[in-house]
This record gives sequence, structure tokens and C-alpha cells, in this order.
Amino acid sequence: MTINNILCPTDFSDTANRAISYAAEMALKYDATLHLVSVINEIHGFDSFQVLAITPTDIHEHMLKITQEKLDELTTDIKPSIPLHTAVLEGHPSTEITRAAAEFDCDMVVIASHGRTGLEHILIGSVAESVTRHAHCPVLIVK
Repeated sequence: MTINNILCPTDFSDTANRAISYAAEMALKYDATLHLVSVINEIHGFDSFQVLAITPTDIHEHMLKITQEKLDELTTDIKPSIPLHTAVLEGHPSTEITRAAAEFDCDMVVIASHGRTGLEHILIGSVAESVTRHAHCPVLIVK
């Protein structure tokens, strides 16, 4: 089995951090490139009264900036000998993760078992489950 590219999506949760550790170890073992991505969902509602002072474009740009900063922080914990690529994706998480796996020609996706809980999980479904069903490559789910 040849593994050249590993995709690891993150929502910055503790479970996702464990998945990143697995993905980094696998990348080191197989001398593979690690593609660390995070997906920004569309803005559906407003969580703050500050929205009156800023535009949706400002909110979007701020989300992109903060997400990229968080990805950059995560990369400091990954061994420098691992080739690393980061990307902030926009859209529905499972769709964008599956698309990124194909675009980056990934041989494996390493994903956390869950991020959503409660009613949101029941209504929207599991991102990990959807990625497993639609990805073109094997998916390792980390609990």
C-alpha cells in the first residue's frame, strides 16, 4: 500500500486534535504529505448584536482569518519533517472534505468520529459518516 497524501479535517475540538496526531504519525511513517483542512459553514444566523456594526463580508473575512490562524497554530505541534499543506474550505463540511480528498489526490482521510452532538447531529447527520460513504479513498475514523 502506498500512501502519499493524507487529508485530516479539523473543527479544532479535542477529538479532532487526536485525529491530527494519528494523521501526523501516519504521514511520518509513510513519508506522506499531510493536508490539514478546516471547513467554514455558511453563515445562517447572527450570534451577536455586533452584526449591526459589521457587514456579512466582514464576518466572512474575519472567519477565514481566524480559521487560518488556528490552522497555523496547529502546525507548530507537527514535526517539521512532515510535508504539510493547510487550507480553509468553505461550504458544507462533508462535501468539501470529500472534494478536498479528491483534489489533493489523497490516499487516506483521517477524521474525528464526532464534533456535533444532540439535535444538530440527528438533523444534519455525521460528517465522518458522510465522508466515509462518499470519499474515493479509505477513511480512518478516530474516536
